[in-house]
Amino acid sequence: MVARNTGFSATAADTMKRARANHRFILTSLPLPGPGGAD
Repeated sequence: MVARNTGFSATAADTMKRARANHRFILTSLPLPGPGGAD
């Protein structure tokens, strides 16, 4: 996960992108309110 670029912004964007391809993987690994609840 890229969290050194802009911090949370880069991380959230990257996570949402991966959530599209690896939805179930993100839900299991990163149950965040962003990609885990909204998406």
